[in-house]
Amino acid sequence: MPGHWEVRRIRDLSSFLTSGPRGWSERISEEGAKFIQSGDLTDELSIAFDEAKRVAVNDDAEAARTKLADGDVVVCITGAKTGNVALCGVVPEDAYVNQHLCLIRPRPDILPDLLAIYLKSDAGQRHFAVAQYGLKQGMSLENIKETPVLVPPIHEQRQIVEIARSTSVSIGALITAARTAITLLQERRTALVSAAVTGQIDVRGWAKAA
Repeated sequence: MPGHWEVRRIRDLSSFLTSGPRGWSERISEEGAKFIQSGDLTDELSIAFDEAKRVAVNDDAEAARTKLADGDVVVCITGAKTGNVALCGVVPEDAYVNQHLCLIRPRPDILPDLLAIYLKSDAGQRHFAVAQYGLKQGMSLENIKETPVLVPPIHEQRQIVEIARSTSVSIGALITAARTAITLLQERRTALVSAAVTGQIDVRGWAKAA
C-alpha cells in the first residue's frame, strides 16, 4: 500500500448507514415505489431497477430512513448473495431497500464508485467472508461499519475509478464477443446434427477417415 494512503473504517467514511425495514414484503403490490431486494443487485455493481418489485410506502420515519439516494452504496447482508455490492449511481424513481440490504451513504472524502469497487474487490470480499465465519448467518451492521477500506487522496480515487471503468468496458466487450461465439457454435452444431440425422450430409465415411 502506498505510504500516503489511509486505512479507514466504513463507520468513518459514511454519513449514514442503515438496513431496510422489516415487514415490508407484505406490502408488495402492483403500484408504489421500487422495493430493492438482494436479487436486484447485479454482478456488475449495479441495481436492476427495472426488474425490482413495487411496494406501498407510508410517509413516515421508516420510509425516510430506508430511501435510496444518488451515490448510495448497497451491500447484501443476509442470504445467498451476502457480500454482493452495488452502486446506486442515479435513482430513476423513489426506491427503498429491504431488510436484507445495508445502505451506505459515503462522505465526500471517498467517491461512491471507489467504495463500491473496493468492497467488491478481493480485499473487500475477504473481509466479508471472515465476518461470516462460523455459524453466523450473514453480516450485521456492525460488521459493515468495521470494514477497513484503503483510501487514496481524492485525485487518485478519480484515476482509479476511471481505469476501473475503462477496464470493465473492455472486459464486458470480450465477454459479449465470447457469448456470441458460443451461441454461433451451438447453432452450427445443432444444424450439423440435424443435417446428419436427416441425411442431408453423408457421414458414413467420417469414422474411417478419422
